[in-house]
Amino acid sequence: YLYRNETDDDGEPIARLLSVTQPPQGGASRRAAELSVFRYRDGFSNWLNHFEAGYAVHGAFNDLPSQERQRLGPLQLKSVVAIPITVEEKLWGFIGCDDCRRQQGWNDAEIATLMTVGNIIGGGYARTLAERRTERALWQAEDAAGQAQRALVQSEESRQIAEEMAEKARAADRAKSAFLANMSHEIRTPMTAILGYIDMLDNPGATPQQRTRFMQTIRESG
Repeated sequence: YLYRNETDDDGEPIARLLSVTQPPQGGASRRAAELSVFRYRDGFSNWLNHFEAGYAVHGAFNDLPSQERQRLGPLQLKSVVAIPITVEEKLWGFIGCDDCRRQQGWNDAEIATLMTVGNIIGGGYARTLAERRTERALWQAEDAAGQAQRALVQSEESRQIAEEMAEKARAADRAKSAFLANMSHEIRTPMTAILGYIDMLDNPGATPQQRTRFMQTIRESG
């Protein structure tokens, strides 16, 4: 599950479901529909505190606090793990995984691997925001250059201003081109490998040695 943080009409923090990835046997979409809006005040304030401090929330269902068990009980979960996503040093949301087949804990290596995935998602979104700001600046510079060109006929002073603004527009265009050339492929390649290996980790038939190798590959891809 991928959730993004928002505030409701009362100013209370919530997380809204953006997407769901489920295994072939299904069930994740139905469970997610019951928590399409995740309200931290409804027994999950501890989750928000952990996320804001940069920590994951995880454990077997029976080990969760009573308020959380009461809220998650209808979903028939056996285990759950949630990882914060930070964008530009602010809590953006979280990714969550559950297991409805067996009670299990999550060891340090598994948590570290999932934290790496969260960092990659957060970093990718931060780059998207930077690209949007660059595009907005370019549009503003181009608009300013257009205004300056129209004023060119008025005076020599207007001509000089137009040339300066046109140069700013060209500089912004060069900066955008360089940025996109450097960043466009950095997210897609490691994320494809990471998502594939996460599916393999969820395979109950995987051996401990295979899980260790999968997690090592994910960390190297990050």
